[in-house]
Amino acid sequence: MLTIMDADSMEGLYDEIAAIDSIRNSEDISSLLRSVGAAEDAGPSRDAWALSMEIPELHAAPQLPDQLSPSASASCVSSKKLTSRQRQREEMRALREEVESLEAELARLRDSRRRVQSPTSTSIDPVLAQSLMAFWARRAAREGEFRQRAVQENSRLRDAFARNLRVARSLERLIQQHAQFKVTDRSLRDTQLLYRLNLLDDGYTRGIYTYLSARVREHCGAIDAKLSASPREPCHRVSLRRGAVPSDWYVENVETRVLPFHAHAVQNAAWSGMTSEDGDLLYGRFQTEDVQPEEVKSRVAISLPLEGAAISFHGWLVGRRVDRYCDAMATYGYVWGGWIIVEGMAQGVLELVEDGWSRLVPLSPDVEMCVMQDLSQVRCVTTGDESIQETVLALMQAVAAQISECWNEKWERILITRRRLPDPRLSNLD
Repeated sequence: MLTIMDADSMEGLYDEIAAIDSIRNSEDISSLLRSVGAAEDAGPSRDAWALSMEIPELHAAPQLPDQLSPSASASCVSSKKLTSRQRQREEMRALREEVESLEAELARLRDSRRRVQSPTSTSIDPVLAQSLMAFWARRAAREGEFRQRAVQENSRLRDAFARNLRVARSLERLIQQHAQFKVTDRSLRDTQLLYRLNLLDDGYTRGIYTYLSARVREHCGAIDAKLSASPREPCHRVSLRRGAVPSDWYVENVETRVLPFHAHAVQNAAWSGMTSEDGDLLYGRFQTEDVQPEEVKSRVAISLPLEGAAISFHGWLVGRRVDRYCDAMATYGYVWGGWIIVEGMAQGVLELVEDGWSRLVPLSPDVEMCVMQDLSQVRCVTTGDESIQETVLALMQAVAAQISECWNEKWERILITRRRLPDPRLSNLD
């Protein structure tokens, strides 16, 4: 059944048909048709591209992980390997930097240890460093000698113990009868030395002490003048000197050596050794009579084997410490004076007076080392005859090294003992 349209509807339909006819006849439609024809001539790929552009359903959809192609899977694994390599590379770089820092720290520690242990790493004169090595060599030889003496003394004591044990068993019967015996443990040598010390009369001793004390006080101000010409290099020289007149002659003993200790430590150790109450020396004994803050008075008895004869020295000694001089570098030292009686010589008994100066020169504030300069002048009291000069010179040349060793052994032992003790400043930090 046909529906009858009204006039207005029909007029609108006619307008649409006219518009379609006008579009069909236009140049745009013809150009569009030519483009479509060219696309058809290009092949199926262009058709697919055109269809994909026109129809959204033909666009490539993203693939799921389980649907990845082999090439995509390989690229993913490669990216993971690359990430692992980067992580390993970062770890290797960090380890390499840590190794370099540890090597630098090790080199620094080795260098600091070498500077502390080796005197050649500092700016010290090689001659002084060689003297320092010689000091420790002498110290090691001396310790070996002490060890040998200790072994011999132990052997002697074992024999004495065996003899005393036999004597004790033989005297057991007398002990049961309440017999009292006084047994002394002092050796014959110590008894003889103490006997020589007791020979020094008290009145005579006081006069000698007064004379030596005044002499030491007088010489305290001249210590720099006496030692200004002394060499800084290690040396030991004993020579005969003459004064303004022929009768004024003396034997001069000059000794310079390097010590591996601070100057103030050496002075304190020497003063501690001089102010001890009494004790053994290397070849004798000493007994302190009076100790004051800056002065000490002692009696000395020494016995030395010399050319098959036993030469004994016994007398008085006064020492005084000096803390300041004119020279700014020399701030430590001491002065001493002695009145010595020598027995056992073919010429008879000799009485000698010794004036001594000692100066300790620090090498550097940050170096544990100092130079010790000793100068002593020995004069004969009993006679001024020139015939005795060579005798006194030969005597002092023979005993100078042993006497120096006798005194220095004591305070060197004190120094080394103090070095082994812990620092009290570190204990206060706990």
